[in-house]
Amino acid sequence: MAPASAGSARSDALALGLSLGAAATSAYVLWKTTQEPKQAPKDKQLEKKLKQQARSRKIESLIMERGQAGTKDYRVHVLAKGEEDMTVAELSLWHDVPLVAEGGLFNFICEIPKCTRKKFEVATTEGATPIKQDEKKGVLREFKKGDIFFNYGCFPRTWEDPRHVSPDTGYPGDNDPLDVCEIGLRQVQTGEIRPVKVLGVLAMIDDDETDWKVVAIDAEDRWAPELNDINDVERLIPGTVSLIREWFRTYKIPDGKP
Repeated sequence: MAPASAGSARSDALALGLSLGAAATSAYVLWKTTQEPKQAPKDKQLEKKLKQQARSRKIESLIMERGQAGTKDYRVHVLAKGEEDMTVAELSLWHDVPLVAEGGLFNFICEIPKCTRKKFEVATTEGATPIKQDEKKGVLREFKKGDIFFNYGCFPRTWEDPRHVSPDTGYPGDNDPLDVCEIGLRQVQTGEIRPVKVLGVLAMIDDDETDWKVVAIDAEDRWAPELNDINDVERLIPGTVSLIREWFRTYKIPDGKP
């Protein structure tokens, strides 16, 4: 057999060096793994829930409209950043968005922006519970009284139980999410999710059902640092609570209801 050339010898030496280096690296990784404490296996459902809540707390959402506005097919969906970069996932506004936000606040889902009159609501019987315009007897509903003067919507993951008779009103719940009247200066768009501070609650009776109205303020509103309860609202923005009460007392009168 012919002796190996100098170039061949150098190649063999380089290959041997790389092999020894790879072996040493593998041995180090194996040793390091044995030294690190083993983590308990995670509950996949819990892990998914925590990731979902983290996404919702950040409220990195995108509002997507489907169908033509002013028709029965029109829907407002909300997309949130997915678990991986460059991906999005549709949120169920009723089920996926957490009720509690950071800092003792609550997540408010806006259905009807202030200074508008189309009666939008979360479609609780549809998959992904998007927002749609309510209809009655085949006709899309609007407030005939005029534009509403506060942002109106609901709290996610809440439900007024029709089997429970409230001791405060003597009537059962209305089978809907808990309603919210957000009294801030900013107009919140349909489908927006905003952290709010709860200030109080009003008990309404509508068609022999209890219909609670939570009064709240956007956490970033100019008035938010100064408002902590209904007494503060009456003192600093007098007449607001009375106007909310009067709105719900009279908005159905143009429809022929007392």
